[in-house]
Amino acid sequence: MQRNLLTRILDFVKWQVHKVALDRAFDRSRNVDTSGQIPAFILRTGRGGVRYQAVEPDSFMKAVGSLDIDVAEFRFVDIGCGKGRALILARDLGFKSIIGVEVSQSLCEIARRNCSDAEILCVDAGSYLFPEGSCVIYLFNPFGESLLRTVAANILKHSGPCIVVYLNPLHREIFDSDFRFKLLRGNKDLGIWKVCC
Repeated sequence: MQRNLLTRILDFVKWQVHKVALDRAFDRSRNVDTSGQIPAFILRTGRGGVRYQAVEPDSFMKAVGSLDIDVAEFRFVDIGCGKGRALILARDLGFKSIIGVEVSQSLCEIARRNCSDAEILCVDAGSYLFPEGSCVIYLFNPFGESLLRTVAANILKHSGPCIVVYLNPLHREIFDSDFRFKLLRGNKDLGIWKVCC
């Protein structure tokens, strides 16, 4: 039993070291600063904010890159954009425009440096109203259930075609329980819904 636990701990440490190396390689190749983790208490985001951690590019591409849409017709809106890695990846895919919403002033400043062609809004996600027109709304588990319920309600007020991509969907029941969010694809790591209003 102890050997099994030790093996699992060593595997986790190896995975973490590998992830750090991949994060740093991404940043070096693009001359940006998106890697690392920052605890929520340091960010002082309030309202159920969680730690900062950038999405893995492969996970993002498997989710967003596989959408059956013409991305040039859609805005990409990252709720809880952090340092902007998802915005960089969305830009690479060719979205019509890219918008990052982030409550942490320090992360907004970094995101602006990393992705100067994106519109970065330093506002509480619960007060953000989505732009009209076709949107892909992206979430990488940016905050807790209460704030996510407010964001989901704001998504339903959106005018135009809308797809929600939620990676690491810890509160996916918010979308699954509302018939206006039609599940297109999902598992424990991802949920993709089309908004049907």
